[in-house]
Amino acid sequence: MFGKNENYYQSNGAGFTAKEIAQQPCTWTKTYYLVKSMKNQIVDFLNKFDSDSIIYLTGAGTSEFVGNTIGDYINNLVTPEVRSIASANLVSNPDMYFKKDRKTLLVSFGRSGSSPESILSVNLANQLCNDVHHLIITCNSEGTLAKESHNKSNYLTIILPDETHDQSFAMTSSYTNMMLATILAFDIKNLAKHEKTIDHMSELTNEVIEYNYQLIDKLVLNFKFNRIVYLGSGTLKGMAQESALKILELSSGLVATMFDSPLGFRHGPKSIIQKNALTVVFLSDNEYTRSYEVDLLKEMLKQKVEDEILVVTNKPLEKLANLDYVIELKKDVVEDDMVLVFPFITVAQIIALKKSLDLNIASDNPCPTGEVNRVVKGVTVYEYMSDKY
Repeated sequence: MFGKNENYYQSNGAGFTAKEIAQQPCTWTKTYYLVKSMKNQIVDFLNKFDSDSIIYLTGAGTSEFVGNTIGDYINNLVTPEVRSIASANLVSNPDMYFKKDRKTLLVSFGRSGSSPESILSVNLANQLCNDVHHLIITCNSEGTLAKESHNKSNYLTIILPDETHDQSFAMTSSYTNMMLATILAFDIKNLAKHEKTIDHMSELTNEVIEYNYQLIDKLVLNFKFNRIVYLGSGTLKGMAQESALKILELSSGLVATMFDSPLGFRHGPKSIIQKNALTVVFLSDNEYTRSYEVDLLKEMLKQKVEDEILVVTNKPLEKLANLDYVIELKKDVVEDDMVLVFPFITVAQIIALKKSLDLNIASDNPCPTGEVNRVVKGVTVYEYMSDKY
């Protein structure tokens, strides 16, 4: 895997992380057939919602970023309004979101399905909404969300294949499979088309896994960056957010991170670019969007001093002076950038893995002292009372 054998990763505390990144294309096929087997249940369940309804996509950490990545995409597929709201926000300010008389679908994402905020979000929705339904998408059949949804008519639970329940600290295959399951569920009428799309994105991702890791190895070996910025537009911005979290987690905070859109980056955040900063620009296949991204890229190349830039693109990129690294997949132009999320996030996952190894940090458990945990601990539950309800 990525130029090393399994024993190498295991002996360096990265066995689960490496395996779970590499397994992703295989797990996507399994998730497709799982959702396909539930087609009738999903259609019956989602047909209950109309233009007066609201759909919240929610989770904590990477599970939140599932919604942040696909939220606008799902919003364009369905009639109800779709919003991605962190479970932390639903718990801390429930009356901002849950309306007594508005039909609500809460889509809860969870690798473990036992994070305290996820459970509290479900409970608060039940407490505050007269007509609420729950779609649980989880990787753990033994988690609290999966167990509590059993045999309840206003719940539908999609339990993903066992191997997506990542054992590593950081979520990798759980992130991509929860995204995929949600896209398939909300576009269930186009399953045949999505089967071909999954084949395409698996081909793109396998190229990253089998070949492009070599450039990542070279980058990590030759450039000792201590800060990293991920930039992407639209759906690629949500994925950039997840990319930033991955390396923050796997470097145990030793690499400072930021994410933004290429257009938004000029408005102050660009101040982070200093010596030993790496900027990773994810380019859209959409010509209009890409024009703005390439403009920023050219600007940054002119201003480079001791920072470096990596471009990740599907379509070939024109030759640009001073550009340090390019990963070009060079496959057919995709219909929607959502397809690129899957191979592009794999690039970011491999960067995080390789950087943690370079820093002699065990990727499977980068914080052994327990300040940060695989499943969050230490959340005190408070009773919620509101005179609005």
